[in-house]
Amino acid sequence: MRFKINLEVSSENNQKISIKYQSIFLSLLKRGLENASPEVYKELYEQNKEKLFSQAVIFKGAKFEKEKILLQTPTITYLFSTPKADLAMAVYNAFIFLKEMKAVSFAGDLKIRVKSISMIYQEPITDKQVVFQAVSPILARDHNREIRKDWFLDFTDDKYEAVLKQNLINRLVPEMGRGVKFDIDNLKIKPLNMKKNCNESL
Repeated sequence: MRFKINLEVSSENNQKISIKYQSIFLSLLKRGLENASPEVYKELYEQNKEKLFSQAVIFKGAKFEKEKILLQTPTITYLFSTPKADLAMAVYNAFIFLKEMKAVSFAGDLKIRVKSISMIYQEPITDKQVVFQAVSPILARDHNREIRKDWFLDFTDDKYEAVLKQNLINRLVPEMGRGVKFDIDNLKIKPLNMKKNCNESL
C-alpha cells in the first residue's frame, strides 16, 4: 500500500531544512506512530527488527545547497510505501493523529502541518516488461557476514543486479514466504536514466 501525505511548513524566518532531512521526516513518522499506534512503534523501534517500508520526500522547486535545502513553496509531499497492510494502517492512523494536532514543531523554528492523506492507486502489472520511476534512492548492499563488512553498490557496478535481487530476497522472503524467491530470481532489472547523488549518512 502507498500513501501520499501533503504537508505544509511555516516559519517566521526563511524556510530552510537541513540537507540531512531524512532523519527529520523519520522523527515525524515516529512521533505519529508513538501516539497513534504505540504497539507498532515499539515493534519497529524498540526491537531489532527489519523495517519493511520505504519513504520519499518531494520538495517542489526547492534549491539544494551543500548543507541545507531552501524551500520555494511551503508545500512538501511525503510518500510512504509498504507491502504490509497492518503497518500501512498504523502509518495512516499516525498521520491522522498528526493532522488533528494542527501545526507541530518540526525543525528549528519550522512548524509543519498535515494537510491531507490519500492512498495511491497501484496499477496491476499485466505485461512482462514495465518501467518504474523511483522517487527514493535504490542502493544495493553486499554484506560479508564473516568479516562483518558492507559494500554499497550503485547502478554502474556489474554486480548491482545480482546483489539487489539478493537484498530483495533477504527482505521479502521472511514476510511473504519462499514462493516470492522464484519471482525475484526470474526478474531482469535494467537501470534507465539513473543518476548518482552522494549524501552524508544519517
